[in-house]
Amino acid sequence: MGCGASSAEPYVPHEDPADPTPPPAAAQQEVKVGGGGAGFTVAQQPTQGRPGDKVRPKEAGFLPFVRYDTTAVAPQIKGGDHVYLIFTYSEVAIEGDGEAVKAEGTELKGSCVFRAWRKDETNAVFNDGDDVFFEHVDTGLYLEGATDNKPLCLAAKDENSPGQLFGFFKQGRPMELKHRDTVYLQTWLHNYVEYRYFEDSSLYAKRWQRRQPQTMTVLKKAVLDTSTTEVARRFQFQAFDLDGNGCVSKNEMDMMLRLVRGEEVPEEEMGEIMAKADPAHTGNIPFQSFASWADSGGLSEEALQHIEVLGNVAQRCNDCLHEEKCLIEVLGTVDCM
Repeated sequence: MGCGASSAEPYVPHEDPADPTPPPAAAQQEVKVGGGGAGFTVAQQPTQGRPGDKVRPKEAGFLPFVRYDTTAVAPQIKGGDHVYLIFTYSEVAIEGDGEAVKAEGTELKGSCVFRAWRKDETNAVFNDGDDVFFEHVDTGLYLEGATDNKPLCLAAKDENSPGQLFGFFKQGRPMELKHRDTVYLQTWLHNYVEYRYFEDSSLYAKRWQRRQPQTMTVLKKAVLDTSTTEVARRFQFQAFDLDGNGCVSKNEMDMMLRLVRGEEVPEEEMGEIMAKADPAHTGNIPFQSFASWADSGGLSEEALQHIEVLGNVAQRCNDCLHEEKCLIEVLGTVDCM
Protein backbone atom coordinates (compact mmCIF):
# COMPACT_ATOMS: atom_id res chain seq x y z
CA MET A 1 0.00 0.00 0.00
CA GLY A 2 1.52 3.32 -1.00
CA CYS A 3 2.42 6.19 1.28
CA GLY A 4 -0.61 8.20 2.49
CA ALA A 5 -3.18 5.62 1.33
CA SER A 6 -6.37 5.14 3.49
CA SER A 7 -8.24 1.91 4.25
CA ALA A 8 -11.61 3.68 4.82
CA GLU A 9 -14.57 2.81 2.57
CA PRO A 10 -15.29 5.38 -0.16
CA TYR A 11 -17.98 7.94 0.71
CA VAL A 12 -21.51 7.11 -0.52
CA PRO A 13 -24.21 9.81 -0.32
CA HIS A 14 -27.15 8.99 2.02
CA GLU A 15 -30.35 7.78 0.33
CA ASP A 16 -33.72 7.35 2.03
CA PRO A 17 -35.33 3.96 1.54
CA ALA A 18 -37.98 3.80 -1.14
CA ASP A 19 -41.55 4.33 -0.04
CA PRO A 20 -43.40 1.04 0.46
CA THR A 21 -45.66 0.05 -2.39
CA PRO A 22 -49.29 -0.13 -1.25
CA PRO A 23 -51.01 -3.43 -1.83
CA PRO A 24 -53.33 -3.51 -4.82
CA ALA A 25 -56.94 -2.66 -4.10
CA ALA A 26 -59.29 -5.59 -3.79
CA ALA A 27 -60.90 -6.44 -7.07
CA GLN A 28 -64.57 -5.56 -7.10
CA GLN A 29 -67.32 -7.18 -9.06
CA GLU A 30 -70.79 -5.72 -9.45
CA VAL A 31 -73.47 -8.37 -9.12
CA LYS A 32 -77.00 -7.84 -10.38
CA VAL A 33 -79.83 -9.73 -8.74
CA GLY A 34 -83.11 -10.59 -10.43
CA GLY A 35 -84.60 -8.49 -13.16
CA GLY A 36 -83.74 -5.02 -11.90
CA GLY A 37 -82.94 -2.83 -8.94
CA ALA A 38 -79.58 -2.21 -7.40
CA GLY A 39 -76.86 -4.80 -7.31
CA PHE A 40 -74.24 -5.38 -4.69
CA THR A 41 -70.46 -5.22 -4.86
CA VAL A 42 -68.35 -8.19 -3.87
CA ALA A 43 -64.86 -7.23 -2.66
CA GLN A 44 -62.57 -10.18 -3.34
CA GLN A 45 -59.65 -10.36 -0.90
CA PRO A 46 -56.19 -11.24 -2.34
CA THR A 47 -55.30 -14.88 -1.82
CA GLN A 48 -51.64 -14.85 -2.89
CA GLY A 49 -49.08 -15.68 -0.19
CA ARG A 50 -45.50 -16.83 0.19
CA PRO A 51 -44.19 -19.96 1.86
CA GLY A 52 -43.61 -19.35 5.56
CA ASP A 53 -46.03 -16.43 5.78
CA LYS A 54 -47.68 -16.08 9.16
CA VAL A 55 -51.44 -16.03 9.46
CA ARG A 56 -52.60 -12.67 8.22
CA PRO A 57 -54.05 -10.42 10.97
CA LYS A 58 -57.77 -9.78 10.67
CA GLU A 59 -59.77 -6.75 11.69
CA ALA A 60 -62.76 -7.10 13.99
CA GLY A 61 -65.77 -8.40 12.10
CA PHE A 62 -63.66 -9.48 9.12
CA LEU A 63 -65.59 -11.19 6.33
CA PRO A 64 -64.28 -12.55 3.03
CA PHE A 65 -67.15 -10.90 1.17
CA VAL A 66 -68.50 -7.41 1.82
CA ARG A 67 -71.85 -6.28 0.49
CA TYR A 68 -72.64 -2.62 -0.03
CA ASP A 69 -76.33 -1.72 -0.03
CA THR A 70 -76.73 1.72 -1.55
CA THR A 71 -80.48 2.13 -1.34
CA ALA A 72 -81.66 5.65 -0.51
CA VAL A 73 -85.41 4.95 -0.27
CA ALA A 74 -86.88 5.74 3.14
CA PRO A 75 -88.63 2.72 4.71
CA GLN A 76 -91.53 4.74 6.13
CA ILE A 77 -94.87 4.22 4.38
CA LYS A 78 -96.67 7.40 3.38
CA GLY A 79 -99.99 8.21 1.82
CA GLY A 80 -99.90 7.29 -1.89
CA ASP A 81 -97.11 4.69 -1.56
CA HIS A 82 -97.31 1.42 -3.49
CA VAL A 83 -97.31 -1.59 -1.18
CA TYR A 84 -97.70 -5.35 -1.07
CA LEU A 85 -99.75 -7.02 1.66
CA ILE A 86 -98.67 -10.56 2.45
CA PHE A 87 -99.60 -13.05 5.17
CA THR A 88 -96.54 -13.40 7.35
CA TYR A 89 -96.49 -17.14 8.06
CA SER A 90 -97.35 -18.36 4.55
CA GLU A 91 -95.81 -15.47 2.54
CA VAL A 92 -98.93 -15.55 0.35
CA ALA A 93 -99.74 -12.14 -1.16
CA ILE A 94 -103.13 -10.47 -1.46
CA GLU A 95 -103.95 -10.19 -5.15
CA GLY A 96 -106.68 -8.61 -7.24
CA ASP A 97 -108.36 -10.68 -9.96
CA GLY A 98 -111.04 -8.64 -11.73
CA GLU A 99 -113.39 -7.68 -8.90
CA ALA A 100 -112.32 -10.65 -6.77
CA VAL A 101 -109.62 -10.63 -4.10
CA LYS A 102 -107.63 -13.78 -3.40
CA ALA A 103 -104.53 -15.01 -1.61
CA GLU A 104 -102.99 -18.07 -3.22
CA GLY A 105 -99.46 -17.32 -4.49
CA THR A 106 -96.18 -16.05 -3.08
CA GLU A 107 -94.95 -14.25 -6.22
CA LEU A 108 -95.16 -10.46 -5.94
CA LYS A 109 -96.79 -9.68 -9.27
CA GLY A 110 -98.30 -6.48 -10.66
CA SER A 111 -101.74 -7.69 -9.63
CA CYS A 112 -100.53 -7.69 -5.99
CA VAL A 113 -99.69 -3.98 -5.88
CA PHE A 114 -101.98 -1.68 -3.91
CA ARG A 115 -101.71 2.04 -3.32
CA ALA A 116 -102.30 3.09 0.28
CA TRP A 117 -104.25 6.33 0.63
CA ARG A 118 -104.75 8.19 3.88
CA LYS A 119 -108.25 9.26 4.86
CA ASP A 120 -107.08 12.88 5.13
CA GLU A 121 -105.68 12.65 1.56
CA THR A 122 -102.20 13.77 2.59
CA ASN A 123 -98.86 12.06 1.97
CA ALA A 124 -97.93 11.99 5.66
CA VAL A 125 -96.43 8.83 7.17
CA PHE A 126 -98.97 6.28 8.39
CA ASN A 127 -99.11 5.68 12.13
CA ASP A 128 -100.47 2.72 14.05
CA GLY A 129 -104.27 2.78 13.89
CA ASP A 130 -104.65 5.21 10.97
CA ASP A 131 -107.51 4.80 8.49
CA VAL A 132 -106.51 3.76 4.98
CA PHE A 133 -108.03 3.11 1.55
CA PHE A 134 -106.32 0.48 -0.61
CA GLU A 135 -106.47 1.16 -4.35
CA HIS A 136 -105.67 -1.81 -6.58
CA VAL A 137 -103.17 -0.36 -9.06
CA ASP A 138 -103.97 -2.64 -12.03
CA THR A 139 -107.73 -2.03 -11.98
CA GLY A 140 -108.16 1.29 -10.15
CA LEU A 141 -110.74 -0.39 -7.90
CA TYR A 142 -110.69 -0.26 -4.11
CA LEU A 143 -110.44 -3.04 -1.55
CA GLU A 144 -113.78 -3.49 0.19
CA GLY A 145 -114.99 -5.52 3.17
CA ALA A 146 -118.64 -4.49 3.34
CA THR A 147 -119.95 -7.39 5.45
CA ASP A 148 -118.62 -10.25 7.56
CA ASN A 149 -120.49 -12.97 5.62
CA LYS A 150 -119.04 -12.23 2.17
CA PRO A 151 -115.41 -12.28 1.03
CA LEU A 152 -113.42 -9.13 0.41
CA CYS A 153 -113.72 -7.74 -3.11
CA LEU A 154 -112.68 -4.84 -5.33
CA ALA A 155 -115.21 -2.10 -6.07
CA ALA A 156 -115.38 1.37 -7.58
CA LYS A 157 -114.40 4.11 -5.17
CA ASP A 158 -117.26 5.17 -2.92
CA GLU A 159 -116.36 7.64 -0.19
CA ASN A 160 -119.67 6.92 1.52
CA SER A 161 -118.97 3.18 1.78
CA PRO A 162 -117.59 2.31 5.22
CA GLY A 163 -116.43 -1.05 3.85
CA GLN A 164 -113.61 0.60 1.87
CA LEU A 165 -112.00 2.14 4.94
CA PHE A 166 -109.63 -0.10 6.90
CA GLY A 167 -107.80 0.35 10.17
CA PHE A 168 -104.04 -0.02 9.63
CA PHE A 169 -102.57 -1.48 12.84
CA LYS A 170 -98.98 -2.54 13.46
CA GLN A 171 -97.19 -4.59 16.07
CA GLY A 172 -94.73 -2.91 18.40
CA ARG A 173 -93.12 0.50 18.44
CA PRO A 174 -92.39 3.09 17.09
CA MET A 175 -95.81 4.26 15.94
CA GLU A 176 -94.74 4.97 12.34
CA LEU A 177 -95.43 2.24 9.77
CA LYS A 178 -92.47 1.19 7.67
CA HIS A 179 -91.38 -1.42 5.19
CA ARG A 180 -91.68 -5.00 6.52
CA ASP A 181 -93.68 -4.11 9.63
CA THR A 182 -96.06 -6.71 11.05
CA VAL A 183 -99.57 -5.34 10.51
CA TYR A 184 -103.26 -6.19 10.87
CA LEU A 185 -106.14 -4.91 8.71
CA GLN A 186 -109.37 -4.17 10.54
CA THR A 187 -112.68 -3.61 8.75
CA TRP A 188 -115.35 -1.13 9.82
CA LEU A 189 -117.01 -4.01 11.70
CA HIS A 190 -113.85 -4.27 13.86
CA ASN A 191 -112.95 -7.71 12.53
CA TYR A 192 -109.53 -8.54 11.10
CA VAL A 193 -108.80 -9.79 7.61
CA GLU A 194 -107.55 -13.37 7.75
CA TYR A 195 -106.10 -16.08 5.53
CA ARG A 196 -107.96 -19.30 4.59
CA TYR A 197 -110.97 -18.95 6.86
CA PHE A 198 -112.85 -21.37 4.59
CA GLU A 199 -109.76 -23.19 3.27
CA ASP A 200 -109.95 -21.42 -0.09
CA SER A 201 -108.21 -18.41 -1.61
CA SER A 202 -110.95 -15.90 -0.71
CA LEU A 203 -110.40 -13.49 2.17
CA TYR A 204 -112.83 -12.88 5.01
CA ALA A 205 -112.95 -10.65 8.07
CA LYS A 206 -115.12 -12.53 10.56
CA ARG A 207 -113.27 -12.51 13.85
CA TRP A 208 -111.86 -9.95 16.25
CA GLN A 209 -108.51 -11.53 17.03
CA ARG A 210 -104.84 -11.13 16.19
CA ARG A 211 -103.38 -14.57 15.70
CA GLN A 212 -101.45 -16.37 13.01
CA PRO A 213 -104.16 -16.24 10.27
CA GLN A 214 -104.56 -12.47 10.73
CA THR A 215 -100.84 -11.63 10.91
CA MET A 216 -99.62 -9.75 7.83
CA THR A 217 -96.51 -7.97 6.61
CA VAL A 218 -96.53 -4.75 4.60
CA LEU A 219 -93.80 -4.33 1.97
CA LYS A 220 -93.00 -1.00 0.35
CA LYS A 221 -92.55 -1.59 -3.37
CA ALA A 222 -90.02 1.23 -3.83
CA VAL A 223 -87.71 -0.34 -1.25
CA LEU A 224 -87.88 -3.76 -2.90
CA ASP A 225 -87.21 -2.25 -6.32
CA THR A 226 -84.07 -0.38 -5.29
CA SER A 227 -82.48 -2.40 -2.49
CA THR A 228 -80.46 -5.59 -2.28
CA THR A 229 -81.34 -6.01 1.40
CA GLU A 230 -84.11 -8.45 0.50
CA VAL A 231 -81.59 -10.76 -1.16
CA ALA A 232 -79.22 -10.45 1.79
CA ARG A 233 -81.97 -11.28 4.26
CA ARG A 234 -82.88 -14.39 2.27
CA PHE A 235 -79.28 -15.64 2.47
CA GLN A 236 -79.12 -14.90 6.20
CA PHE A 237 -82.44 -16.62 6.86
CA GLN A 238 -81.24 -19.73 5.04
CA ALA A 239 -78.14 -19.77 7.27
CA PHE A 240 -80.35 -19.76 10.39
CA ASP A 241 -82.74 -22.36 8.94
CA LEU A 242 -80.46 -25.31 9.61
CA ASP A 243 -82.95 -28.05 8.69
CA GLY A 244 -84.26 -26.22 5.62
CA ASN A 245 -87.95 -26.42 6.61
CA GLY A 246 -88.67 -22.77 5.79
CA CYS A 247 -88.72 -21.38 9.33
CA VAL A 248 -86.30 -20.78 12.21
CA SER A 249 -86.96 -22.57 15.49
CA LYS A 250 -85.85 -21.41 18.92
CA ASN A 251 -83.11 -24.06 18.97
CA GLU A 252 -81.78 -22.94 15.57
CA MET A 253 -81.76 -19.30 16.66
CA ASP A 254 -79.97 -20.23 19.88
CA MET A 255 -77.32 -22.28 18.06
CA MET A 256 -76.47 -19.59 15.50
CA LEU A 257 -76.28 -16.86 18.15
CA ARG A 258 -73.91 -19.02 20.21
CA LEU A 259 -71.73 -19.58 17.15
CA VAL A 260 -71.39 -15.90 16.33
CA ARG A 261 -71.02 -14.70 19.94
CA GLY A 262 -68.94 -17.55 21.30
CA GLU A 263 -71.00 -17.74 24.49
CA GLU A 264 -74.32 -18.97 25.82
CA VAL A 265 -77.41 -16.86 25.14
CA PRO A 266 -79.38 -16.05 28.33
CA GLU A 267 -82.83 -17.65 28.39
CA GLU A 268 -84.43 -14.26 29.06
CA GLU A 269 -82.86 -12.82 25.90
CA MET A 270 -83.99 -15.80 23.83
CA GLY A 271 -87.52 -15.27 25.12
CA GLU A 272 -87.43 -11.61 24.08
CA ILE A 273 -86.09 -12.49 20.61
CA MET A 274 -88.80 -15.10 20.02
CA ALA A 275 -91.50 -12.71 21.23
CA LYS A 276 -90.37 -10.08 18.69
CA ALA A 277 -89.65 -12.38 15.76
CA ASP A 278 -92.61 -14.76 16.21
CA PRO A 279 -95.62 -12.42 16.54
CA ALA A 280 -98.20 -15.23 16.63
CA HIS A 281 -96.18 -17.28 19.16
CA THR A 282 -96.07 -20.41 17.03
CA GLY A 283 -92.56 -21.41 18.11
CA ASN A 284 -91.22 -20.89 14.57
CA ILE A 285 -90.01 -17.70 12.90
CA PRO A 286 -91.08 -17.22 9.25
CA PHE A 287 -88.92 -15.28 6.81
CA GLN A 288 -90.83 -11.98 6.92
CA SER A 289 -90.75 -11.85 10.72
CA PHE A 290 -87.05 -12.75 10.70
CA ALA A 291 -86.34 -9.98 8.20
CA SER A 292 -88.34 -7.46 10.26
CA TRP A 293 -86.40 -8.47 13.38
CA ALA A 294 -83.09 -8.11 11.52
CA ASP A 295 -84.08 -4.74 10.00
CA SER A 296 -84.97 -3.37 13.44
CA GLY A 297 -81.50 -4.13 14.81
CA GLY A 298 -82.00 -7.59 16.30
CA LEU A 299 -78.36 -8.24 15.38
CA SER A 300 -75.70 -5.97 13.91
CA GLU A 301 -75.21 -6.18 10.16
CA GLU A 302 -71.68 -7.45 10.79
CA ALA A 303 -73.00 -10.33 12.90
CA LEU A 304 -75.68 -11.17 10.34
CA GLN A 305 -73.15 -11.21 7.51
CA HIS A 306 -70.84 -13.38 9.61
CA ILE A 307 -73.67 -15.87 10.16
CA GLU A 308 -74.44 -15.75 6.45
CA VAL A 309 -70.84 -16.68 5.62
CA LEU A 310 -70.89 -19.49 8.20
CA GLY A 311 -74.04 -20.87 6.64
CA ASN A 312 -72.68 -20.61 3.12
CA VAL A 313 -69.40 -22.31 4.01
CA ALA A 314 -71.23 -25.05 5.92
CA GLN A 315 -73.47 -25.71 2.93
CA ARG A 316 -70.55 -25.79 0.53
CA CYS A 317 -68.63 -28.10 2.87
CA ASN A 318 -71.56 -30.47 2.64
CA ASP A 319 -71.45 -30.14 -1.16
CA CYS A 320 -67.74 -31.03 -1.07
CA LEU A 321 -68.74 -34.61 -0.32
CA HIS A 322 -70.18 -34.85 -3.81
CA GLU A 323 -68.35 -32.35 -6.01
CA GLU A 324 -64.63 -31.59 -6.39
CA LYS A 325 -65.19 -28.00 -7.54
CA CYS A 326 -66.95 -27.21 -4.27
CA LEU A 327 -63.91 -28.38 -2.30
CA ILE A 328 -61.67 -26.05 -4.32
CA GLU A 329 -64.07 -23.16 -3.70
CA VAL A 330 -64.19 -23.77 0.06
CA LEU A 331 -60.42 -24.07 0.36
CA GLY A 332 -60.03 -20.80 -1.57
CA THR A 333 -62.46 -19.06 0.75
CA VAL A 334 -60.66 -20.32 3.87
CA ASP A 335 -57.30 -19.21 2.41
CA CYS A 336 -58.49 -15.61 1.99
CA MET A 337 -59.77 -15.54 5.57
